[in-house]
Amino acid sequence: MKPGNWESVLSLLVKSETVLKITTQTDVTRTTFELEGKLAGPWVELLKECWRKTAGGNGPVRVLLCDVTFVDEQGKSLLADMYRHGAELEADGCMTKAIVEQIMRGERR
Repeated sequence: MKPGNWESVLSLLVKSETVLKITTQTDVTRTTFELEGKLAGPWVELLKECWRKTAGGNGPVRVLLCDVTFVDEQGKSLLADMYRHGAELEADGCMTKAIVEQIMRGERR
């Protein structure tokens, strides 16, 4: 392989490492989404689809952001939309706490 190609391969590997793990727990009182990784790019749509499938089903929604390492603008917008529709957002890191506080300054529907 030519030296320049390694940079392309490395770039591709780094991009493919950007993932979001969504663990869903549903009980009789609520649905909880536990997020790990980066809420960005195509993963925002994945979370949105998970949320849509459970909306109106088993009561309130809780979103745990404790293991989220990055949130892009689309991710922030989705979290704000979820909050406006009654979701509880829970964070413990400096970045995610700041994002949640900013979202909570808005109003719920």
